[in-house]
Amino acid sequence: MTEVPKQKIIEMRAKNIPFSQIAEELGVLRNTAKSFCQRESAKNVQDEIRDKNKCRCCGATLLHTSKSKPCQFCGDACRYAYWNKKRSKVSMPYKQFLGYEKGEDGKPKIVESEAKIVRQIYQLYLGGTTVRDICRALTAMGIPTPAGKEQWAVSTVMSILQTVDSRQKRYVQ
Repeated sequence: MTEVPKQKIIEMRAKNIPFSQIAEELGVLRNTAKSFCQRESAKNVQDEIRDKNKCRCCGATLLHTSKSKPCQFCGDACRYAYWNKKRSKVSMPYKQFLGYEKGEDGKPKIVESEAKIVRQIYQLYLGGTTVRDICRALTAMGIPTPAGKEQWAVSTVMSILQTVDSRQKRYVQ
C-alpha cells in the first residue's frame, strides 16, 4: 500500500468513517484497512494528523534545522509536561480485573470485597497451596470469577497471580 491510501485511511478513521466504507472508497480490502489501523495506534494516528511544525504540548511554532531530526517540542519543559501527562494515564480492563474499578478521576479504585479475594488467593498460594487446589476452594466457596462464572480455571488464578506482580504492583496498598 502506498503512502497516499495510508494517509487517506488515517484521515477517514479520524472522522470515524467505518472500515467497510473506507475499503469501498479506496478500492482496498476491508481487512487491509482494518489491519493497517490496528498496526497504527490511536496515538500514531493523531501524530500523523498533527502539524509537524507545531510543539506537541503548547502549539508554538518550531524551527527545524535541515540536518537534524525534526523537533517535536519547543523545549524541555514542554517535553516533560507532555510525557508526564501521557504517563499518568492508566488503561485497565476493569470488567475482567478482580479487585479494582475505574474511579471518578479515571484512576484505579480498590473494590474491597474483590480485593479480599485477591488477598485470599495470595495467602493460599504463598502458604503452599497449589493453583488447582485454590481453584477448587474458590469454586467450593461459591465465589464468582472475574468474568462472573461459577467454575474457577487454573488459567484465571494464574492470571491473577501474574497480573498483581506486574500491573497491580503500583496500586496494591
